[in-house]
Amino acid sequence: MKQLEINKQVIKKITIQDKPNNRTVVVFRFGRDEDGLKIYCKSRMFETYFKRVSDGIKMHDGNEWYGNEGYSVPSTSRNRDLSRAFDNWGYNGIFISDSIPNISWLRTVGLKDGISFTFRNEPIHSEDYKTYIEKTLKLVEQYYNDYIRPKSTTGRITSKLSGDI
Repeated sequence: MKQLEINKQVIKKITIQDKPNNRTVVVFRFGRDEDGLKIYCKSRMFETYFKRVSDGIKMHDGNEWYGNEGYSVPSTSRNRDLSRAFDNWGYNGIFISDSIPNISWLRTVGLKDGISFTFRNEPIHSEDYKTYIEKTLKLVEQYYNDYIRPKSTTGRITSKLSGDI
């Protein structure tokens, strides 16, 4: 992923692609105004993944955050930063703590068709806006590479029997 220079208040489009596999992983649009941080996200890969690994449990806490249900996070993907970034479903802060971005919305039902929502809790300082985007992109890329990216391995197993059976 190339380095971003975020000088404007609206990022028109950011696409994360898996070039070796020729696939679009996720498409983002970020914006900031007096209402808060606005996010548009679309990803068939992330929705398919969370739907498949979430034990079929849909989670929704009734919060008016963006009005969609979400899939649970699999217990196998529990490294510290990723777990904290995904676990705070419906929490309206853009950061969980220690500048870890809240990306729990990435497990939203309907992500394959695209979702739009706004974090409405407070005005967002320009540095926080920039930091949120940069850290979100880094964590999304990390999660994709660690848990979703297709991998294949080829090998050969050989055995040799000794004469003493």
